[in-house]
Amino acid sequence: MYSAKDLTKYTKHLSVLYIEDDDELRENIVILFDLFFKGTDSASNGQEGLDLYNKKQYDIVITDINMPKMNGIEMICKIKEINTEQKIVAISAHNEAHTLQDLIKVGINSFIAKPIIQNDIINSLYQISRDAYTQILNIELVNELNNKNEELQKQLKEIKAKNNTIDTKHAQVEKLLQIKTSNLEETVTDELIPQYFEKDDDEGEENIVFLKNDADDLLQYFNEIPEHISLASINSNKEDILEVAKMFSKASCLLLRYSPRQFQQQVQFPPKLAS
Repeated sequence: MYSAKDLTKYTKHLSVLYIEDDDELRENIVILFDLFFKGTDSASNGQEGLDLYNKKQYDIVITDINMPKMNGIEMICKIKEINTEQKIVAISAHNEAHTLQDLIKVGINSFIAKPIIQNDIINSLYQISRDAYTQILNIELVNELNNKNEELQKQLKEIKAKNNTIDTKHAQVEKLLQIKTSNLEETVTDELIPQYFEKDDDEGEENIVFLKNDADDLLQYFNEIPEHISLASINSNKEDILEVAKMFSKASCLLLRYSPRQFQQQVQFPPKLAS
């Protein structure tokens, strides 16, 4: 035996379509279902019920069998053609044993005998509602896993693209290191820098890879510059000011080497400064 509280734990997440040709009974049961289910729609015959079903998805269909226009068995068969997994509860009188056999053949999930008693409804709906709710959770879980998989595949593609970009940059840097010092500046400005800033097909955006020594020098300059600026402002010492200017010049030379071609065309490549 299950309580109304037990049933509500599942039915509050579900929608139901209820078909019954007895107007008074249908109205009373709809009032009861409204207390349990998230949403309740009703119809007075099989054809009307099938029309509603074609317009909207329902977690559970509960239907009487003997109805005008289209009986319950015929409607169930058409619903099963649309969705073989549809949860269906049939309602019929005790003395209709042959009908129950037909209902089993068409694939109902549960059966409620007339006259309808509230406790019988609760007990009959508990398992089917639990199964329907579990089915919803499984679908949501599968969708979430698919979304996560798509996200991971996208991240993997980005990582591969970045690795490919880094490999390309490293190859370009290797070419730079193999060039003789005498023509280094000319080759960097006329050949290697344009290659370095070519668009990466995999990435779609340019990525810059600094040489380790250059990165270390830049960090040193930018760490020391504030200290010398402070000394210059306190002491008004010419040497401190010149030292700041020298470090700014060295940093500018390094950064300009990694600047895009169009920027270098606007700036004269500075001469190599003494360490």
